[in-house]
Amino acid sequence: VVATFPSNYILDPACLAEIWRLLVPGGRLVIIPAAWNTGRKPCQRFLVGALRLLGWGRPQREAALAPFQQAGFKAENRIVDLPDSQVLLILADKPMEL
Repeated sequence: VVATFPSNYILDPACLAEIWRLLVPGGRLVIIPAAWNTGRKPCQRFLVGALRLLGWGRPQREAALAPFQQAGFKAENRIVDLPDSQVLLILADKPMEL
């Protein structure tokens, strides 16, 4: 299951239970909940500053895992570096053995 920039519905226990039901043992849920600009051009730096003023900073990585772990997933997150940005990935695996 893949979800890119989902709203908070993805954290709803009922939604996570349905994803759990759909996945086979060993299946994976991949979520891209956030991305941020890391470019050095003046317009990119301006955008970063403006978004921080609006409260759109980097998410708390470890706190993002709790709902998935509580739903029974083995969850981890990774930061993926791109040329002018970074992306947060959450990987949540349904264990092979239950």
